[in-house]
Amino acid sequence: MQLPTTHPPKRGLVDRAALISLVGLAVLSVLGVGVVTIYLNRISTSADSMTRIGDMPDYVGRPEPVTAPGGGTVMNLLILVDQGGTLDSVVVANLSASRRSLTLITLPADLMVSGSGATLASTYAIDPTITVLAMEGLTGARMDHQLRLNLGCLSSVIDRAGGIHLSGSLMSGADAVRQTQSAPDPQANALGTARLIRSALISQEQHYSSLDPSRFAAMIDDVAPCAQVDNGVTSEVVQSTFFESSIHPDETRIWPLTTQQSGSELSATATSVDALRAALATPELSTTEQYQQAAFLPQEAMR
Repeated sequence: MQLPTTHPPKRGLVDRAALISLVGLAVLSVLGVGVVTIYLNRISTSADSMTRIGDMPDYVGRPEPVTAPGGGTVMNLLILVDQGGTLDSVVVANLSASRRSLTLITLPADLMVSGSGATLASTYAIDPTITVLAMEGLTGARMDHQLRLNLGCLSSVIDRAGGIHLSGSLMSGADAVRQTQSAPDPQANALGTARLIRSALISQEQHYSSLDPSRFAAMIDDVAPCAQVDNGVTSEVVQSTFFESSIHPDETRIWPLTTQQSGSELSATATSVDALRAALATPELSTTEQYQQAAFLPQEAMR
């Protein structure tokens, strides 16, 4: 009986198909790397164009960075809100070591600096570097970077993003800034500033999409005229923070430092300072008992 004739597999065709697939994947990979490179360069250009205010102060006894056991370091950004050269309020933006949690800690500009007879505002008037030193002394935490923010300038940035939701309603930038500045006392002003920053972050994320590096760079371009940063805020720092962070602005809580008035002096209560220092010494602020007791979500987060 004659066996049926068998034909060898068409290896040439299979090999060509495999080769074409590999070439296609290689081309897509190159294109992908190219796009990412363009985006990274775009972010770098935007970050490098920001106005600089020198280096962060370094001195013997300066607080060390807080590092998580598995790696990752906490980033504290000291936001000094400036109005015409005068310190308006202070906000510490604490980004956890995991880069999954952001907390805005508020302090009034009229807060007395312990043992100095000066306020945060008066130290700023002399030299903002002294304010940085005062904040590190008060909190026991390293201020990794500083940002001096012109609140009035921020109104146009808010408008370009379509306004912000604040106090349960959609506001223009000018109205939002006006409401913040009309606070009845320094403590309320600092709290209002943090709420404004938080709401602006939510609005910016929705408008620019933090998942799109190109649009993220556009956001930096918009904010740049309103802000000054230290020399340590390099393009590499901005890039790594962008790609490592997975925060949701609408989950950002505000932690107002509790203060007390004695005559004309406004000081922080010892209990609130101790609680803040203990929490800031941990890699994940949001997991601490102090955070659960003191930090809160603003009302507009639940609209």
